[in-house]
Amino acid sequence: MTGFVDSLRDELVSAAEREQELTGPRLHLPPLRPLVLATAGVALTAILLIAIAGGLSRDPDERPVVQPPVVGRDLFGGTLFPDERYRTRSFLPALSFVVTDDNWEARETESSDLLTLTRVTRGGPGPPGPQPTLVFQRIGEVYDPGVRRREAARIPAPADLHAWLARHPDLRVSRSEPVTVAGVPGTGFLAEVRFTRPAHSDPFCRENFRRTCTFLGPELSLLDDMRLHVIQLRIKGDPLVIATVASSPHRLAALDRVAAPVLDSLRIDIP
Repeated sequence: MTGFVDSLRDELVSAAEREQELTGPRLHLPPLRPLVLATAGVALTAILLIAIAGGLSRDPDERPVVQPPVVGRDLFGGTLFPDERYRTRSFLPALSFVVTDDNWEARETESSDLLTLTRVTRGGPGPPGPQPTLVFQRIGEVYDPGVRRREAARIPAPADLHAWLARHPDLRVSRSEPVTVAGVPGTGFLAEVRFTRPAHSDPFCRENFRRTCTFLGPELSLLDDMRLHVIQLRIKGDPLVIATVASSPHRLAALDRVAAPVLDSLRIDIP
């Protein structure tokens, strides 16, 4: 994980400039896969998706390094305590990490393919809109935006998620770059949700929050104008996706800063 802090700092400094790239033509680029979003049963603040990671590396061919054992205190829902290593009980592969303050809340801790860590404000109301969230997810299916009926549009998640997202009419996606998280190689990119009428509207958003979300897959639902920093790691089976999700470029950059030490501490139980 050498170079992660310096690389992330450089990434944040140039975040505003790179955000401008999102308004240009979509790029059709390298391999990726499942993105991440909240399930229909999750609160609006967790209707999100994926991404950023520890140990940035520019060598896409780097082989995974041997990781320390994934150990720690069992992770349940609720407020997380700083400087305590937590270990997932249900998520596969098992993950462990450490937070540095008590402004994180764990949600979706019973799922084998979704874990969300939400950034909360203590002692008063937080900023309006969905709360910034760090998401870990493995996804097997998406909806083909070219097929109108949602159930008929259900297809296996593409091997190249980045290219698929770049072609999706409801998203603006930057080019991808090679990264390494917890010793595992992958690719990372920025994404912006932007639509007038989504290819597939999520009825849960409309019924419960009177908001419109684009339904990218059975567990992939995003609000208009959400910003994401996404990383997909290459592991056996469905790739592991990690994402930071926020309601503006400024909030995304702020979330990336506080998520950096969490991801820098990340360990993944690779078989």
